[in-house]
Amino acid sequence: MTLKRGAFVIAWLGATVLIDQQRQRLAAPPRPETVPIVVAAVDLPQATFLRPENLRLTDWPVANVPRGAARDVSKLTGRILVKRVAEGEPILPDMIAPREDENAGNTVPLIPLGMRALAVRVDGTYLPVVGDIVDVISARSRKPILRGVKVLAVGADLELPETCPLALVATLLVTPDQSEPLALAANDGPLRLAKR
Repeated sequence: MTLKRGAFVIAWLGATVLIDQQRQRLAAPPRPETVPIVVAAVDLPQATFLRPENLRLTDWPVANVPRGAARDVSKLTGRILVKRVAEGEPILPDMIAPREDENAGNTVPLIPLGMRALAVRVDGTYLPVVGDIVDVISARSRKPILRGVKVLAVGADLELPETCPLALVATLLVTPDQSEPLALAANDGPLRLAKR
């Protein structure tokens, strides 16, 4: 009799646990179906040249995926932002400069093999236009740093206060050898561009 009672208690406990688990499953809201899309890994200023470390995949609810959202980081690598993008925000087609093969009238070129695009802060004494060939001059020493580099993108420096309306970020097409002195000079303050 004691064995039967023990078996009954065990069966009752097991049934109670199963019923409780089923009740919890029914009470929990269903998880929405998601798909991976590309978002900004960090806050990105306008004129940023997109690299893999700027981007990440995140799961997004299928019902709310923005139109044109990328599903592959490599599709956006090498593109240039025309708008500021916040961390975690999807990077959409209207946020990036089109390539020449997407818009024949656009002057933003493909980045040639072996070249680099580097965004630097410039002082705004000369307002460059995409496609300009410029010399880069140190605003402090007034010495030339690079000669004859191409402007890929231009945008307002959104990280500076509105009291600096002419503060700009210019993305320049440079060789790997030119990128190091340009980056070092940019760390010393805004650079000056002179159109050739």
